[in-house]
Amino acid sequence: MYIRNNNIRKQDSAKCSKTDTHQANRPPLSYPNIPQSPVYMSSTKLQARIDLYFDRYITDTKMRPSFAGLAWFLGFKTKQELVEYMEKPPRKSFGDAIKRARLKIEEVTLSDAQGNNVGSMFYAKSEFNYIEKQQIQVDTPPALSSEQEDRLRKVAALWERERRRELGEKVKAIHS
Repeated sequence: MYIRNNNIRKQDSAKCSKTDTHQANRPPLSYPNIPQSPVYMSSTKLQARIDLYFDRYITDTKMRPSFAGLAWFLGFKTKQELVEYMEKPPRKSFGDAIKRARLKIEEVTLSDAQGNNVGSMFYAKSEFNYIEKQQIQVDTPPALSSEQEDRLRKVAALWERERRRELGEKVKAIHS
């Protein structure tokens, strides 16, 4: 159990409201020294921070890795800011580290989705553009023989004659 306020004791946790308990179970936001601005002088330092995200933060908090969580952990304000950071010319060398981290997040998400984890399935669809395919097999009916076609035409003609006869009788009944 991760508690933001160190003053909460176990016996006090029973007195907390639903909101307090929810906040008390969240991981501490200061874990471990989240940078206020993402300034990395080398791709080695960035890779070290990414490794720390996967090795310590995810393990300690028991949270599932996400691209948004990685962006937050690296000190970015949004996921888009992280994408732009790796695409700008002076930092293109950082792109490989971030792409590999994103690939690792995708791999963990997909392994969870294979276990029928609905949240992971949704995340894979929304974050990694996976789609759910359904295969529908439509069998066309076999071709009719000429004898079957003749029978079908005769039945259709009989049905049409009967329909016209019934309509004629209704018209006569209305006019009489």
